[in-house]
Amino acid sequence: MGKHLTMIAVSLLISLAISCGRLKPFYGYESSANADPFFSPQQQGVAGDSSDPGSYDGYANPAQEFGFSPDAYVPAEPWNGIPMPANPVNKPQINNNQAPSLTSLDVRQNELLAVATDPENDRLAFHCELVSGNVEFSELDNSEYGQASWQLADADGMFLLKVTVTDARGKSNSGYCSDLGELLVKPDSLYVVASQRRASVGDAVRVMVISGRTASPFQFMNGCGVVCEEGADYRRLSLDIGAPDAEPDLSVVNIVDGIWKQMGVREFLLAPDSFIVSNPIANGRLRTDFNITPLDGSSTQTEGELFNFEYVFNTPGTYMLGLEGHNVVDRTYYQDWTAVDNYTWSDIRNVHPMNFVVVE
Repeated sequence: MGKHLTMIAVSLLISLAISCGRLKPFYGYESSANADPFFSPQQQGVAGDSSDPGSYDGYANPAQEFGFSPDAYVPAEPWNGIPMPANPVNKPQINNNQAPSLTSLDVRQNELLAVATDPENDRLAFHCELVSGNVEFSELDNSEYGQASWQLADADGMFLLKVTVTDARGKSNSGYCSDLGELLVKPDSLYVVASQRRASVGDAVRVMVISGRTASPFQFMNGCGVVCEEGADYRRLSLDIGAPDAEPDLSVVNIVDGIWKQMGVREFLLAPDSFIVSNPIANGRLRTDFNITPLDGSSTQTEGELFNFEYVFNTPGTYMLGLEGHNVVDRTYYQDWTAVDNYTWSDIRNVHPMNFVVVE
């Protein structure tokens, strides 16, 4: 009898607490438009499996189950001093910002014009820098939404410029232009770019390898087979990781830039320079194999300069630059942090105006 009276008394106390607004049903949310402490089955949701990505700690995601926005609801009052969750839906914070795209780079009458678009219509900032050659260019001459221009002067006929466009949230994209034309870096593509189009026998010409935004997370550049005609030799101790700079990278990377800076890499494991060798392939061409192993940083879909080096040309002729993807085994590929699967670029054809050098 005493036990039943106790249970009745507890029930009455709970009912009184609820009616006074001092106690809310667990995981209950009250509408900012209707402060009724009781909830319809739609507002409360139904029990679910916590392993289901559509559920929240064992309770169904009401936005998916019933089609209303949880943002219209505010947390109920704390019970016994324990704050209620701010939102019944466990929404991960995902940055879906997409990078802008350069749609054209055009040099006309001593003016460089860049045109870009952004999927989210963010404000865009443009930057121009000289990669090689001799040309003077002004500070940003004119900039309005989606385009920018620079005045060029004293061009000697051979130059390579890099233009980068960055949106208001930090995502960027780059392209290259020369007196011959433009190279707009496309996603899931890999390019080999000559820093100049003419040279003399015995000259060293710097060559860059540039990746468009990778289709899979990028961590390790396990292989890159750069191809050129016989007579082009890799110049010893000329390897530089990332974008071209004043310091070659031998056992230590002096300046971390290019694609590696975007990944947050600080240290690398570099093979001795003597490990960089060239092997003959079909049609009188040579493949020179490179690999770069970062020791830190994060796997991410990214883009930028992978590395650069110099070719020395021993005989006159036209030397075409290219890439070999597969020959018995994968020659040009990358891996993510798991180092399990090999990923390849979908386009390694290297079709653009800066893919050759004429040696006289």
